[in-house]
Amino acid sequence: MTQWIYWGDATNGKIERVKTDGSGREVIVSGLSIPQGIYVHRRDSHLYWVDRGTDKIQRSNLDGTNIVDIVTSGLIDPQGLIVNLDIDKLYWIDGSTDNIKRCNLDGSNIEVIVSGLVFGEDLVVDYPNQKIYWTDSGPPLDVIQSSDFDGSDITTLLSGLTNPEGIDLDTVNDKIYFANSDAKQIRKCNLDGSSNTLILSLPGVPVGIVLDSLNGKMYWVEITPGAIFKANLDGTSKITILSSLSNPQQLDLYTEPIIVSGDIQLFIHGQDIEVDAIELFINSQQILIDNIDLFINGKELIFDSINLSFLDPSFFYNSLPLFVHGMDLFLNNFNLFILNFSIEQNDLNFYIDGINDTNKQLILFIDGILASNIDINMTTKGIWTPTELACPALDPLSSIQISSDLIQIYQSRIDALINQLGKNVLLEFDPIKESCPNCIQDVINNRSNGVYKIGGPIPFSRGQKCPYCKSVGFLERKITQCIKCLIKWNPRELKNYGISVSKYNNIVRLKAFLTDSDNLSRAKTAIIDYDIQNVFKQRVKLIKGPIPVGLREDRYSVSYWQLLDL
Repeated sequence: MTQWIYWGDATNGKIERVKTDGSGREVIVSGLSIPQGIYVHRRDSHLYWVDRGTDKIQRSNLDGTNIVDIVTSGLIDPQGLIVNLDIDKLYWIDGSTDNIKRCNLDGSNIEVIVSGLVFGEDLVVDYPNQKIYWTDSGPPLDVIQSSDFDGSDITTLLSGLTNPEGIDLDTVNDKIYFANSDAKQIRKCNLDGSSNTLILSLPGVPVGIVLDSLNGKMYWVEITPGAIFKANLDGTSKITILSSLSNPQQLDLYTEPIIVSGDIQLFIHGQDIEVDAIELFINSQQILIDNIDLFINGKELIFDSINLSFLDPSFFYNSLPLFVHGMDLFLNNFNLFILNFSIEQNDLNFYIDGINDTNKQLILFIDGILASNIDINMTTKGIWTPTELACPALDPLSSIQISSDLIQIYQSRIDALINQLGKNVLLEFDPIKESCPNCIQDVINNRSNGVYKIGGPIPFSRGQKCPYCKSVGFLERKITQCIKCLIKWNPRELKNYGISVSKYNNIVRLKAFLTDSDNLSRAKTAIIDYDIQNVFKQRVKLIKGPIPVGLREDRYSVSYWQLLDL
């Protein structure tokens, strides 16, 4: 296994690398000014860095070729660069404005996500918990803080430090390691900042640190005396890798993919085959022959379940399903799918051009849209033409007429109240489950199978717990939306809507536009007055509504929410 350490030389304006045994040292990028924030993008095989002298963010191949400018304007004194592989974003610290910023990997869509730093130094991503952590070495702070990926939920984990700089995560043991530079220490703590523990007292000043959690190693640079070291994660077995360096800065570690014949491993199309486990991958899919699984062109074949998938279709002999052009025919249930849709003969269903016609329910689909004879609906060329409803017309002879102008004035005033005086309310929906990008999923048991997916962000050895998803096999991505609402606590009209609560002092009413009603009803919880959530967070759950209100009850809604214990 070949591992490379990359670091920046801030005095001579170059980026170098060396193998972890101290051999193979080489300059890969020269002609820079003050390179810092070195980051290896393992999945795309790219090297990123910030240049504090030219105020640029740049990228190259891992051998230093093909240098590309990513961000060239609007930067002053950038520091501490990372790539969030979950959402393909670059994060860095803007030293002139004391902000944390992020952008797309091509440099577009730059945004400020955290402000109020004093002298930010370094950042790291916590993928399982969807957090970023950073060090801020400027007095009076001298802290380690964290936030969500979007900069929300800022939390101070440690304070009272002495110029904290480099930071990294032990993903196996859920620890934060950091360089407490002015104290000449390397320390660790839990992800919540508890159990702050001294690991090493050093003769020099540490500035950058990177961990190899799977092999139990840590690497760091000291600007005085200018050297790169490694040790076990508990601080034992300290070794000097390189010395007599000129102003070395933050560093990163890269492990090359390997083929180990002794362990009978084989890689085909970027995936791992372990013959001792009787596994085979074809076209990036996994075959487990001991489980009698076969994947061809990305689909799964399981002989013990008598399941065949080939070029998208699947054929189950024991259940007697047949897939034609990617869909399922269950012969025992008399189901047939042609051109992606189902025919169920026992239910007298028929599909024409991909849509269901159930004769016994007298439903007809033409050109992909439903025409129901029962409801006397007919759809032609994809457009549904229902029978028009006859709604009662307004009475023009009524003694009291409310003019359209008056209704517009009323609505414009309410609109202004919501848009200008309304609070930002963050709606929180059920998270979306996504397959882990770091390990291969056991599709039968719906969990991680303990095999590293080549190109994943955190390499690990076969049989170990995936540090990215904790071997769950998937990640949960937060889904939120921010809307404007007028907020009223302890509304008196609760009883009018049949709300049965013993106390009214924990209830809030949200008045919003009717167009937000669907999101309000789907939200699992909400954070009231999101702008001050770092100071005073109030999370609520829906108990009633949304209910249409207003002159015509066609523009606004109210909903009632109960405060949760945080």
